[in-house]
Amino acid sequence: MESIGQNLINNKGKCSCEGYNLDKLIQPKILVLLNKHHEGLHGYRIIEVLNQQPLWNEPADSTGIYRALKTMEDKKLLQSDWDTSGAGPAKKIYRITETGRTCLANWVKTLKKYQESILQILSDYEN
Repeated sequence: MESIGQNLINNKGKCSCEGYNLDKLIQPKILVLLNKHHEGLHGYRIIEVLNQQPLWNEPADSTGIYRALKTMEDKKLLQSDWDTSGAGPAKKIYRITETGRTCLANWVKTLKKYQESILQILSDYEN
């Protein structure tokens, strides 16, 4: 018979109550990062920066990051150009678009609402 705790575990064997759904916040993290770097960043550099401030105690999933970049580009939140100026292979440079800035502003509003809800849950728990 399964325990209640086992019912909380998702199909990857990791429970969202332990922060394993925080990877959904990768989109606003990327948008914030690119909003600060107007010159743009290539994918590997984005991963490096995200690993300096991980969402959880695990390094960024590089495949997941590239998938998110592709999805965000398809949604016109980002644009990219190939940089062939340096030595070595060409690098795809990502930049935030105006649509991406609008999306980021919406994320900020949503995250502030989440923050209020989270603070209320913590307050209820502690009292």
